[in-house]
This record gives sequence, C-alpha cells and structure tokens, in this order.
Amino acid sequence: MKRYEEIAEELIKEINEGVYQQQELLPSENKLIERFKVSRMTVRQALDVLVGKNMVTKKPGKGTFVTGQKIKSFSRGLIGFSESAKMQNKESDTIILSNELVAPNDEVQELLNISASELVYRVERLRLISGEVYIYEIDFIPLEYTNELPEEKAKSLFKYLENEMSYTIAFANYKIEAIGADKTIAKHMQVNRQAPILFVQVTHYLNDSRPLYASYSYYRHEYYSFNSTIQRNV
Repeated sequence: MKRYEEIAEELIKEINEGVYQQQELLPSENKLIERFKVSRMTVRQALDVLVGKNMVTKKPGKGTFVTGQKIKSFSRGLIGFSESAKMQNKESDTIILSNELVAPNDEVQELLNISASELVYRVERLRLISGEVYIYEIDFIPLEYTNELPEEKAKSLFKYLENEMSYTIAFANYKIEAIGADKTIAKHMQVNRQAPILFVQVTHYLNDSRPLYASYSYYRHEYYSFNSTIQRNV
C-alpha cells in the first residue's frame, strides 16, 4: 500500500470514529505534513482519495471539510424535503429568495400544460441541512391552484398544497441529469463554477393527471442519493 493510501485510510478511520464531525474542518495541509512526515503532494493525494469517496469537500480559501451525510430521495412514496429530512433525523431549514407572480416561459407552459397568459407563482428557495445548503430550488405553481402564497407557506410547498389546500398529489415525473454549476447556481450553493451538480426536474400531478406544480432542483452531488425500487412485470 502506498503512503498516501495509508494516510487516507487513517483519516477515514478517524472520520468514521467521530474524531472529525460532519462539516468540521480537517487539519490544514501543513499540519498533516507535520503529523505524517510526508510531502505536500502525498498529503494532497490522500485528501483526493477522501474527496473521491465523498468523505470530504474542498472549499477554496477555507480548507477541507468533512462531508455531511447524504439526504436520501425515494422514488416510491412521495414526500417533501422537510418531511424527508425529519424521517432521517436531520435538522432542515428553508430560505425564500423570491416569491412572485410571473408569466410562464415556454418550458414551464409545457410542463404545467398551461398557456402563456396563465400566471404562475415562481418560488426560489434554498434548502438547508444543519445550516449547510443542500439544494437550490425553483418551483412553479399555477395561480389557479392558490390565489395567494404567503412566504411562510412557500417554505414547504408540498405540505401547504396537500394539507392546507387539500390537493392530493398522486404521482410525479422525474428527470435527473448531471450538470456543471453556472454562475447563479454556484453563487447560491457556494460552490465553484462548473462544480458537479445533480439537476432534478420534477412535475407533480393530481389524481386526474393535471400538473399541480413543477420544480427545478439543483443538488450538491456529495449530499444527495436517489433510491429507486423497480419491479419486474411478469
């Protein structure tokens, strides 16, 4: 085993044993060089191993941080972000960046099966776990489904639409794609331009197959896993 692999294994062991907690800053390269009596290149190779295993995240100008646990999304059983985080014993929060009535563009018209003259609420949000941004999200809800959308209600759209507006979300259509962060995404998610991001486009439907609302969600790849159960038709 090469020296950098030994160092990586030691650091992984310490992370798993709780020596370094989630979101905690690892010792600097200089301190690791001093501790393990190796070159800077060897330390960087060891840290790259941890990055590759999604154990740590490098933040330019700040250092290397232990990665928080992934938030899981399940394809069977539709639940909102807040409920999903609660089920996994994670502390969640939502920051509303904007909440306004707008005219839908062509893509939103197609997703929601509406015309250009039908206004939609455009809600821009940050979803956080333990104070860390996990998701940058843009949602579109036709005005016909809710005449008003108070900011407090916009923090949990799924809960508001189902519990307070009495809509039943029957199914959803998902599109998942790997992309590079553009300027806007990088700013809101506190990552570098072109950093790997998981883009998830979701349209939620009512029992009669009418689209209720659509979402564009941008996930930090190291914080997200998608779990799916596929049944074979026999």
